[in-house]
Amino acid sequence: MVQVDVFWSYAIGAGYLAARALWRAGHRYLAWLQMPLGYLAMFFVLAYGWDGTGYRRFFAPTPDAWRARSLDLAAFLTSDVAITLYAMGVVLLPPLLWIQSSWWIRGYRSAGVDGPGRARLIVLGLATALGLGLGSAAVAAVLLSRLGLPLGVPAVALLLAGVLHPRGPAGRLAAAFHLDPAAERHPLPAATAAA
Repeated sequence: MVQVDVFWSYAIGAGYLAARALWRAGHRYLAWLQMPLGYLAMFFVLAYGWDGTGYRRFFAPTPDAWRARSLDLAAFLTSDVAITLYAMGVVLLPPLLWIQSSWWIRGYRSAGVDGPGRARLIVLGLATALGLGLGSAAVAAVLLSRLGLPLGVPAVALLLAGVLHPRGPAGRLAAAFHLDPAAERHPLPAATAAA
């Protein structure tokens, strides 16, 4: 467990540093993509795992169900794992969504931009995590499972290229955050970048 925590701590820190460097270099869209890509990676690990059975491992309500290779979604909904997720969601999601929207609002104000309101930012954040992140991870896992690695890997590459392209779904979602993927490469002035 400690190894997983250390890995995710480094991954989150690296994602933040990458987004910060990209933003300051004027690559706003690439910086924004760090958010859905982080969710996509997390959900892909849950959906596919290391052997293509991540979804079964996640949804197995008991170790016996996992060993039996059964998939009982109704039993999962009342399992200890699901109850823990519900409780953690109730406790953690509202403050996290509030904090994330506050960061966006503060960023818009400091840039002198009239950005979306808090409620819209929360909806956009959920759409980014669940739509782009979870949706892309689920489709990628299905492609790899159904097509196998030789055909699945190129299919997933094409999927991600289409979804994450500035003119694709990710670009349209980024535009709702008032980020224009077409207006890339406008670095911050030197005084601002040094701060």
